[in-house]
Amino acid sequence: MLADGVKFAFQEIIVPVEAEKWSFLFAPVLAFTIVALAFTVVPGGPGIYGFRTPFSILIATAIIGLTPILAVIMGWAASNKFAFIGASREALVSVTGEATLLASLLATTMMYGVLDFSEAVEKQMATGVIGLVANPIAALLFFIAALLVTDRVPFDLVLGEQEIVQGPYTEYSGLLYALVMALDYAKLYVLMLMFTLLFLGGWMPFTSPLLGSIAVLAKTVALMLFTVFLRAVYGRMRLDQTADMFWSRLFPLALLAFAVSALVRYIYTG
Repeated sequence: MLADGVKFAFQEIIVPVEAEKWSFLFAPVLAFTIVALAFTVVPGGPGIYGFRTPFSILIATAIIGLTPILAVIMGWAASNKFAFIGASREALVSVTGEATLLASLLATTMMYGVLDFSEAVEKQMATGVIGLVANPIAALLFFIAALLVTDRVPFDLVLGEQEIVQGPYTEYSGLLYALVMALDYAKLYVLMLMFTLLFLGGWMPFTSPLLGSIAVLAKTVALMLFTVFLRAVYGRMRLDQTADMFWSRLFPLALLAFAVSALVRYIYTG
């Protein structure tokens, strides 16, 4: 991937004649910048963050939720029918996935009684019970929804190479193409980092910045490798199958996740 990045950095950026030039050029840069901003509030270890706020979970979720808007703008600005179809899929996928993602996060924050990643890790360390054990339903919903919003198999509907080439990114080339390809991986890293902090105990069992950061990195990378492994196991689901699965099956499970959170809340707050 590093070699590909260097190659793309020296390639010419081609702007289609009928494209909306400034939206086409700046949307990928803005989208990647927005994802990068999420790292300022998501800690990478004990005491390691851009700035700490008692609302870091809400802020990170809100920042990640802005990126589909930029993907839709990319598809619209390209003035390409395949890109426009990919942008339409992005709009549907983002609404479908983020509803379940937000529901699982709400259940999790209700369980911990906090909206701060560091405090959530501290509560898991104090009780010795990680979020995955306390509320496996919320953890499962979060993980599956993260696969959808980051276009991972089996939900890589936005980047259906066989039918829509590269979706909203079809017309991009050079450094801009490298940015849009790195965008989903950056978003995946942020979401898997959030999963590590909320459900895997974060930097448990360490308290030092160095060992804690290594633990967080190891858990997050392991989760990302697992998502890559899924590519060899599952095929791509159809759009209607995905929408039916999330709205008819997974989203109602969020109600059960809330019930579980209410039952185990006293472990972390009592």
